[in-house]
Amino acid sequence: MSEMLEGQFVRSLAGHDKGMVYVILKIDQSRVFVTDGALRSVSRPKAKNPKHLQPIHCMAASVLNRPATEPPRTDEEVKRAIKLYCTEHCNQK
Repeated sequence: MSEMLEGQFVRSLAGHDKGMVYVILKIDQSRVFVTDGALRSVSRPKAKNPKHLQPIHCMAASVLNRPATEPPRTDEEVKRAIKLYCTEHCNQK
């Protein structure tokens, strides 16, 4: 498994949300908590098995033009980062 970091983009590989792009909020021992800023807000992140996530080697902070130590903290920032990333790299809305 590739190393995952908080603030990194990931793509869901399994479940009803297969293909969706998320931002990692928190990494636990057995779960990764992700958000998309819309259906899964920062206050209610989705817990996913790390095996069901594909790390994308791009940090949300870099898309928002800020230091990697400052990942998105609000739903609006997460939505904007995913939108900016997806306009160039994927077919997701």
